[in-house]
Amino acid sequence: MKSSGIGGQAVLEGVMMRNKSEYAVAVRKSDGEIVVDTKKCKSNADRGIFFRLPLVRGVVAFVDSLYLGMKTLTYSAKFYEDAEPESKSGIEVIEGEPANSSHDLENVGAADSNQDTVNGEKRKSGASTTGKEKNIFGKIGKRDHAEAGRIKSDTREQVEMVLTVVLSVVLALAIFVALPFLLSVKLQEMIHSFALLALIEGIIRVALFIGYVCAISYMDDIHRVFMYHGAEHKTINCVENCEDLTIANVRRQSRHHRRCGTSFLFIVMFLSIIFFMFLHFENIWYRLISRLVLIPLVAGISYEFILWAGNSDSKIVEILSKPGMWLQRLTTREPDDSMIEVAIASVEAVFDWKSYQSRMLAMEESRKRRLQRQGKRSVERESEPEVKMTEEMRRREEEDARRANDRDKQIREREMREAKQLRQAGNVTKRRTEWESLSQRDGEMAEDELGSLDRFFDQENSDGKNKPSVDSEES
Repeated sequence: MKSSGIGGQAVLEGVMMRNKSEYAVAVRKSDGEIVVDTKKCKSNADRGIFFRLPLVRGVVAFVDSLYLGMKTLTYSAKFYEDAEPESKSGIEVIEGEPANSSHDLENVGAADSNQDTVNGEKRKSGASTTGKEKNIFGKIGKRDHAEAGRIKSDTREQVEMVLTVVLSVVLALAIFVALPFLLSVKLQEMIHSFALLALIEGIIRVALFIGYVCAISYMDDIHRVFMYHGAEHKTINCVENCEDLTIANVRRQSRHHRRCGTSFLFIVMFLSIIFFMFLHFENIWYRLISRLVLIPLVAGISYEFILWAGNSDSKIVEILSKPGMWLQRLTTREPDDSMIEVAIASVEAVFDWKSYQSRMLAMEESRKRRLQRQGKRSVERESEPEVKMTEEMRRREEEDARRANDRDKQIREREMREAKQLRQAGNVTKRRTEWESLSQRDGEMAEDELGSLDRFFDQENSDGKNKPSVDSEES
């Protein structure tokens, strides 16, 4: 399922949800009422091209989330500060509503006229009008002064917020970057491998982070913040799983989420170990400065991974996201129904979840129909990358079977050729034997004939010697 794009964080007795350039803070007051404050903020789409580049946008988003998080935490804390004396007259002043409104001026005027009637004093219209004008102008001046005071207060609050964020970043770098580095330097006399020292430094950093989270989780306020953190995750999971946003549906969702800031911090710590293992500086200060300089790069890469993991359902992403999901067991707790109700109110203030779910369901149906037309099965059990992997494995198996058949065919043809050659060799041997026997028989016959001729000539010679000659007969 594609990511909804909404994100948030837990605040004191409430949840902040952000959707692009709008965010809402829902806080449950001590009397049980849920107060929702919706405001605008600057999204990544509103920034310049440079700030939307990969890696750069991760650093910008990280700083932006720190600022907005501090701002919303401060806002939620205002509901639980010690109440100040409201006014001497006992009139309750509601925040965000000017005390000197036109409605108040009309009431003041009506009260003046009623007072004149009660006292029975008759005033001239000119004098009465002049008194009312003075009263109105005085009220307007006070309202302008109050508005100027609010602007000055907002400016002071923004400055304080920036200083708070800067101080928080400095403390985080000192505790989770400088302190592990200095502790690993103490081991340099015993361990001479920079890679091993960087690994030990990373282990110390992770141990400090886990110890810090475990320690603050024993505080009652932080424990409730972790419960609201779980409510935030459950609500977003309910939206992205295309279920109606009800308390019952949200309750059965997982309190872990891939795009959580806890997972982001774990990936930052893990990648920092890998990066720092390849930094070899003999000078201690160079090594420390290199770690501080690489933090934005590591944060940018971690943000890109979180962004990719939130939009992917592959098994590889699921495996890579497991450590961060396990770490969320420390920063989230199971919420109660009242906390889930606050999270739902915050989501509904900035996000049209029904429209999102309609689009996602339509996309899923279109995808299923397309896969069915292609003859693919088990669409509900397998995601698109798994289907591609299955097709590739099937294609390779068919290719291997075809190659095996070709090899068997070649072996049979070779055996047939060898058998034919053996038969031909047998025929040649047979012919040679027959020829040799025939030659031998012909030789024997030739010898017999020559012997007969020799005997014939011998007989003729012998007969010639015994026969008398012609001269002897004539004599």
